[in-house]
Amino acid sequence: MRRSVIDPELPAAALAAIYHALGHTGDSDAQLALLIRRYQNDQALQIAEVLAFRGEADEAFSWIDRAHGQRDAGLSLIKGDWLLKNIEADPRYKAFLRRMNLPE
Repeated sequence: MRRSVIDPELPAAALAAIYHALGHTGDSDAQLALLIRRYQNDQALQIAEVLAFRGEADEAFSWIDRAHGQRDAGLSLIKGDWLLKNIEADPRYKAFLRRMNLPE
């Protein structure tokens, strides 16, 4: 049995990213599912961040668009978001920055 040193009280988004970084795919998937189930209507950007960090670009962009529709205030800080680094080279990222009137 694996003993966890990860604080189970961390937010689901943080846990999903941490488990992914550790290679614990099943745990990451479970935390992402929890995040989506609980917060899909008001934390779409956090869901997109986890998906981008996991390298799931198509799903991440879908959730970024959803965050835009939710008028997520965090989108104003999208540039420099280290969790989105995996999708910055994607042309959809620059297109979204233009859509937000943010410099590329």
